Amino acid sequence: MKVKGSVDQETAIKYRVAFRNAGALVDIQSADPVADPAKTAPSAAPQNQRKEIMTLLPPRAGSLIDCAPAIRPAPLPDISKLSLASPGALLDETPPPQARSIDTSNLELAPANTGTLEDCQIIKEPAVLPDISQLSIAEDSN
Repeated sequence: MKVKGSVDQETAIKYRVAFRNAGALVDIQSADPVADPAKTAPSAAPQNQRKEIMTLLPPRAGSLIDCAPAIRPAPLPDISKLSLASPGALLDETPPPQARSIDTSNLELAPANTGTLEDCQIIKEPAVLPDISQLSIAEDSN
């Protein structure tokens, strides 16, 4: 069953997207008829310059795989020289950092649900504004 015929490729793709968004699978086929030599003028455009006309086929009559771009898999790296360590083996031989001694004896823990973040706010004094009393606005000379 033909849904729409004699449309350019861009219009056919718009129709297919609309059908796909509605849940239907529609295939696009070229409907470019083979030129009739008796009806073709000698000055007609060459085959590769003719505008291709598309036809939408009915839902579930085709496959979107034809529209998928060709994907070449990336080459796999050579892992033949790799091996697995036994379970529990130390993989990182970097020495651990030295433990630091931090005195926390002067700190207290506040009871739960007490205090606010305002307790942590750093109060900054506003910057002192310079004295500009000696400045004046000049009259426009125009």
